[in-house]
Amino acid sequence: MIACEERRQSIKGPKLVGLIIAAPFIGLFYFLLLPIITVCMVLFTTGIRIWKGLKDLIAMLLSFEWKPKVAYLKGKKIKGGKK
Repeated sequence: MIACEERRQSIKGPKLVGLIIAAPFIGLFYFLLLPIITVCMVLFTTGIRIWKGLKDLIAMLLSFEWKPKVAYLKGKKIKGGKK
């Protein structure tokens, strides 16, 4: 049992040293990629908003005002007076 604990301690040492050495490089990588990630996120969200706006605009322009549940038996309403 003692040998097993000593083995664990000996494995933790190199991993810890490796993480300490790798930490500045991971931070540098994150620091360099952060502006690129930010620009991509902004472009993606604005692209989605523009696409939705264009889709709604096209749908509005191509659709007509027919409503299947409404019966226009009286004809069109005239503003300000009788027919």
